[in-house]
Amino acid sequence: MFIIFPFCFSAPEVLAQKPYGKAVDVWSIGVISYILLCGYPPFYDENDANLFAQILKGEFEFDSPYWDDISDSAKNFIRQLMCVDADKRYTCREALAHPWISGNAASSKNIHGTVSAQLKKNFAKSRWKQLMNAITMVHKMQRLAMNVSEVSDASSLLPAAAGVPNRQKCATIVEEAEIDDCDGDNDHGQDNNGYGTEGRKNK
Repeated sequence: MFIIFPFCFSAPEVLAQKPYGKAVDVWSIGVISYILLCGYPPFYDENDANLFAQILKGEFEFDSPYWDDISDSAKNFIRQLMCVDADKRYTCREALAHPWISGNAASSKNIHGTVSAQLKKNFAKSRWKQLMNAITMVHKMQRLAMNVSEVSDASSLLPAAAGVPNRQKCATIVEEAEIDDCDGDNDHGQDNNGYGTEGRKNK
């Protein structure tokens, strides 16, 4: 089974975290050309470490029977584009001048049927794997959001429990004081809150 990962198109110097330039694009063109001629990627492995090792070493094959009808010129074109040494790798100008592109070295064999079948099979598997990974990530993010929400709700209850009664108590005291101002003195010379009313004007 072949799985198409984005880094399958990355040049060795990119994976090795070395300085790189336009040559990485030529490498990617080589990978795409390889896929379009056979229907599967030049590098494949279920283990990421092994896949990286293949790319870093530039280890790929022209497997039979998928490459039996592909011209030697096309194979040479891909080898020149997918050269591990970036300094020896074809430039874009050299690639355009290659006989397979500019001359008549291409095979006249119709490979559309076999390549299309391989593309549908391999890329369909890739899309299913990517879909499953996406679903897994969405579920993880949903759980994370729920945890954050629960923590936020719990923290918001603490100040409310301590602060709301105090605010209500203050409002009650103010309301009672305003009522006493309107009603006047009580029998003990004090208002309902226990404060003296000697300074008030008698009715």
